[in-house]
Amino acid sequence: MPPDSPGFQPSENLPRYDQESFDQYARETRAWIADNRAFISEGRDLEKEPNTPFELRPDRPAKRGILLVHGLGASPWYFIVIATDMANDGWLVRSILLPGHGTRPADLMLPDNDDCDVTPRLSSVTL
Repeated sequence: MPPDSPGFQPSENLPRYDQESFDQYARETRAWIADNRAFISEGRDLEKEPNTPFELRPDRPAKRGILLVHGLGASPWYFIVIATDMANDGWLVRSILLPGHGTRPADLMLPDNDDCDVTPRLSSVTL
């Protein structure tokens, strides 16, 4: 990827983390990824989906919940296998996208310390 390619140019902003519901957060983050990702293939949906926050609900009332948070360079779908197993075992499972991830390498330079501490802004993600 040459230095003047879109992957090396940062997005104008980071996604928000203050939505009223997890569903709204996931929808808005999916749209933000679609608008800001430097796609490397024709399969845009295949690139977008693994970077999108997700929620898995059990077939019965959840006995407990868990929020899965990926590490540097990973994405929410890093946890899809264990999340599926946990949902099948009765857990409500949510996985978020950390600031700067999921779009282009330059976006990893955008978050500051406040952005990285998403905990205070995760009211919509609370289980």
